[in-house]
Amino acid sequence: MCASSSDERHLPNRFPPFSNETAKEFFDLSSLSSASTSAVRLSNGFHDRLVETFNELFAQWEREIGAQRTDDTSVYTGVGGYVVLYHRAFKVLQKAELLDKARKIVDSISVGRLQHKDRLAFLCGDGGAVALKAVISYIQKDDRQRNECIATLLDYKDSVVQSRSIPDELLYGRAGYLYCLQFVRTHCGASSSIDAAIEDVKNRIIESGESANGSFPLSYAWHDKEYLGAAHGWAGILFQLMRTPNFDKDAKSKELVKATLDGLLKLAFRSGNFPSSIGNESDRLVHWCHGAPGFIHTLLQAHKTFGDERYLQAAKRCADVIWNRGLLKKGYGLCHGVAGNAYALISVWKATGEVAYLYQACQVQL
Repeated sequence: MCASSSDERHLPNRFPPFSNETAKEFFDLSSLSSASTSAVRLSNGFHDRLVETFNELFAQWEREIGAQRTDDTSVYTGVGGYVVLYHRAFKVLQKAELLDKARKIVDSISVGRLQHKDRLAFLCGDGGAVALKAVISYIQKDDRQRNECIATLLDYKDSVVQSRSIPDELLYGRAGYLYCLQFVRTHCGASSSIDAAIEDVKNRIIESGESANGSFPLSYAWHDKEYLGAAHGWAGILFQLMRTPNFDKDAKSKELVKATLDGLLKLAFRSGNFPSSIGNESDRLVHWCHGAPGFIHTLLQAHKTFGDERYLQAAKRCADVIWNRGLLKKGYGLCHGVAGNAYALISVWKATGEVAYLYQACQVQL
């Protein structure tokens, strides 16, 4: 059995460690010898269990959202999140009716009416709804609406770059708007106007980090606190910067980001976890929003960008934190719940090809 001590935030991990014997519940063992992650096959029993669970939960979710009325268009807490799920389900299942349901929701969103003029990010702002509307329109070949949405999204850029009230973080700030642009670029294709906007926002975030005059080459604060995690802090910001299309050609930005990442590595706790903010010595939070799970995505992107093995090893230590700490008591969600931690483990599996991490994700999630 896996040894893990219980605390006020976690249930102890009592799952057995990975072995061929324990893995056969989840995988076709004959597929595990391949070096390719795409070759790994689920066992028939586990696959059927996943499909059955998804269908039950999806049907329950549709019943509940059908009875709700909300003006919240955000992805994090509103109907934008419904569109994300329908879009993802469509990509996996290729059922046209799922896309039609997403389209019905986005058509109810008025692109020209901002709910929060200083909240233009993907997760907690108007930018997410507009970006999703552009993508759904693109898939359904509605060029007029797609172009209208992209134009509206680009119109937000000057406010994002110039406003002093917009932070740099991911949930509400510039990094979140940068995600909107990159989301549209990924799903609708690159364009000179989108790439120019991405470059402007990236440069503004770099400039903001330099001007903070902190103890790191780049420093960022949200509500006067230097958060480090993915939601409000440096991990989320640096991740988005490294994903910009021309980042590899920007020597100055690369140097600043790498030096900042190297400084963050020195802040890791002995466990492998990271503090929630500068100066916080409490090794408690193991969520996507604060701690190791969110850092995993940043460290893996850093390894991909810079080829530095230290980042990959740090990501693997973060994965060990998730497994050793146990199951979060805060629920099943992505931000500070079990699903977000499982996603992080899946990301490490994809980066390393080590099936033990996928096994851990299956155990943690189900």
